[in-house]
Amino acid sequence: MQMNVAKVKKMTGRFNSQFKAYTICGAIRRLGKLDDSIL
Repeated sequence: MQMNVAKVKKMTGRFNSQFKAYTICGAIRRLGKLDDSIL
């Protein structure tokens, strides 16, 4: 699974047109730990 998380400006909390991509591998997904891995 790949998830894009928006980057925001610290001062305003507004979206700055950039994303950070996170990829969760199949092994973590099979363990049912996906929610824990995102934190």
